[in-house]
Amino acid sequence: GYTGATIFGAVLLVLLRMEWTRAAAAFGAIFLLVTALRFGANMLTYATGVVAAVVFLFFFAWDHGRLAYYGMSFLAVQCMLNAFYDLRTLVEVSASDVRRTSDASMLSHETLGVIPPLRWAIGLSGVSLLITYALLRRLLR
Repeated sequence: GYTGATIFGAVLLVLLRMEWTRAAAAFGAIFLLVTALRFGANMLTYATGVVAAVVFLFFFAWDHGRLAYYGMSFLAVQCMLNAFYDLRTLVEVSASDVRRTSDASMLSHETLGVIPPLRWAIGLSGVSLLITYALLRRLLR
């Protein structure tokens, strides 16, 4: 989800910063495999999750040099950027049309309309920004 991708990228970057490259690779492989197999809806999702897990297993096996470090750093940052791009789209959809179905509108429906879709979208964005802020504070010390 929106905050899950941000957390995934943040955990990878923290593990890499602590120079636990193999732990980061193992975490990435297990997380992606479990997520794809548990929440996958079709064969493409399963295949993508397995291929992504294999990439992290490659990084686990190929711990020498900088390939694993920079490869996983790239993937972690890419996950975080994609999460923010999706959150931006969610905020735009929630702000433009109340009748349009989105994740935020479904969350609003589940709370019986107490929290409007736009607030859900802004709240999810705020959580991701807070995670990123905490990550940057930790990494830039």
